[in-house]
Amino acid sequence: MTRPTTERLDVFTSRAADAAIAAVLDQNRRLSAVHAELIATLRDEHRADLVSPLLPIDKAHSYLRISRAKLYELIEAGTLARTKIGGRAFILRTDLDALIAAGRETPRQAAAAAAAAAPRTRARRAA
Repeated sequence: MTRPTTERLDVFTSRAADAAIAAVLDQNRRLSAVHAELIATLRDEHRADLVSPLLPIDKAHSYLRISRAKLYELIEAGTLARTKIGGRAFILRTDLDALIAAGRETPRQAAAAAAAAAPRTRARRAA
């Protein structure tokens, strides 16, 4: 058995390294294409949510930044109306916006609420 010369080993390792680099670059190109496709899909779904007057339950609770349980409490209390289509539950975006607007306090309302919550002290009579 002949031993490979150092020159042959250098050529072999150089070819193996080139092949490994080419494989990594090819995989990187494929992942970049998948990544771009995923971003485009998510962007399209986001646009559809912005356009649609109906929001599914999972998007509605995110829209309000509350838990699903709290959203269902609002539905059960009659504060929000739910629409069922094909077994899926939706809430009108206008209803969510109305709920937000109804909960908003003006500065005058906030000051009145703070004054009402503050402990009352009796004024002392001067003797």
